[in-house]
This record gives sequence, structure tokens and C-alpha cells, in this order.
Amino acid sequence: MELAVALVVLTVMLLITVPGFTHIQQRRKLEGTAEQTVALLRKARYDAIRLSRPVEVALNVDQRVLFIDRDGDHSYDPEEAIAGTVLLPRGVEPGGPDTDGDPVVGFTDLGAAWPVAVLEPTGRLRGAGGGFRIHDQRDNYLEVRVSDPATANVVLRKWAGDDWHRKGESGKEWKWNL
Repeated sequence: MELAVALVVLTVMLLITVPGFTHIQQRRKLEGTAEQTVALLRKARYDAIRLSRPVEVALNVDQRVLFIDRDGDHSYDPEEAIAGTVLLPRGVEPGGPDTDGDPVVGFTDLGAAWPVAVLEPTGRLRGAGGGFRIHDQRDNYLEVRVSDPATANVVLRKWAGDDWHRKGESGKEWKWNL
């Protein structure tokens, strides 16, 4: 009898805690993908300076990959995995909120499906700035944005229902849809 009660209590505790872990795992997957994208843009800037030539970062929505486009064809090739890639895991989708659902905003239009981030040999971003946007199934949206073209400073922002905000901006932490 005592064993049966203990098993019931354990089952109830698992039913209460497991969904919480699932939400945490999904949120971590979204944040991790965004952080990898930040690192990819920083690597592209470093490569542009080091190689003394422009380096492009592109998004291929069909293949679910952000990548450093070594050959400039705006198409992901397996050889480009060496240069740098971020694969979008299951549960992380390209795109912004309904107000602007595009997965790429503001970068340079080079005739690809989406604008491309072009880092110049000087370390600058070509154009006026832009961002890559991703989200999860719970409508949590993150944007990896090059905020200052002169320095190619990369920031991570979250959609707060009316505008994009950096973590801790105005003393506020991010709120997540569960």
C-alpha cells in the first residue's frame, strides 16, 4: 500500500514538472540558435578583415541554414560548412512577428531570395544595418541584428509585442510565451 501511494505521488510530480522542462528546452534551443548566429556574424566580420575581401552571410530558408557564402552564389553548398553555418533545429523557424514576418530585414539586396549581410574588408557592414529573425512555436521571436554598420556591432533582441528589446534594456528582463 505504501509503495502504491509513493508511486502515485511520484507520477503526479512528474506530470507537473515534465512540461516545464519541455518549455525550458525549447526556449534554450531558440536562444542557442540566436547565439550561434551572433557568433557567425562576428566570424564573418573577422574573415572579411583577415582575407581583405567582402564576406557574405546568407539564409537559405528551404535548407534551414544560415551560412557564410564563400562563393557568392547565395546557395548553400556542403563545402561552405567549413566557413561557418548555423542549422535551424526542429522547433526553430525563420521569420519575424506578424507585423513583419520576413526572416531577413534590412541587409543588402544582391538578388538572392533574401537580403544578405555583407561584411567589408574594413570591418564595416555594407548598407544601413539589418537582422536575421527566428521564432519558436510559442511565438517567441528573436532577432540577431547588426545595429551599427560602422562597427558591425551585433546585438540580440526579443520581440515584446510592440517593439524589439535587448535583454535588460530599460531594466526589463525578457518575458517568454509558455
